[in-house]
Amino acid sequence: MDKTKTIRRLLCLLLAAAMFFSVALPVFAKFEPPVARMTVVSYQKNLASTGHAWLYFENVSKKTITVGIYKLPPRSGVSVGTFGYVRKEGPGVYYNVESYITNHQGTKGRVSISQLITGQQLEKVSKKINQFKSTWNLARNCSYFAGTVWNTVASNRLAAISTPALLRASMKKYGLKKNVYHQPVLPNQVFKQKGSTLKQVRKSTLIAGL
Repeated sequence: MDKTKTIRRLLCLLLAAAMFFSVALPVFAKFEPPVARMTVVSYQKNLASTGHAWLYFENVSKKTITVGIYKLPPRSGVSVGTFGYVRKEGPGVYYNVESYITNHQGTKGRVSISQLITGQQLEKVSKKINQFKSTWNLARNCSYFAGTVWNTVASNRLAAISTPALLRASMKKYGLKKNVYHQPVLPNQVFKQKGSTLKQVRKSTLIAGL
């Protein structure tokens, strides 16, 4: 009789444990740690300039992550933006152009908002970035790119519209930060995405400024 009670108790405990983990595991899965800080940036040199908008990613994990097709080591950052024919390499997605110019020529007055993202969110962001690898026109320009990619996973949604000034106005309600730090990069760390590969840009592309 005692053995029967003991067995019943064990079965009840096992059943309770199974029910707990069936509920708890999906909840715990939602608490995936962040791997990157994603920042959307708007910059306008003066009222006469059209300005520029881009995204900046910082790796906050302990492993190398992939942003678009760019391999980003821990504690490193990369800027990602689109350009048209102002760059000699042609329209499409560029990596680290903005970081290089910010540290060598200055982009004082840039404003931004940021959000931490998980590995799953970064995969969605990278997939969206890759859709712009050879796309640029007046409607689907740098501001449209930055806003659209940001909206893929961000909780603070923006109007993906075609000027940095209007993008900035959309960002303003979330509390803007000024002149967010961009890690310095060398000329040989600046690339254009060409299909599924990276092509190093010429220095003349960097001298052109934003």
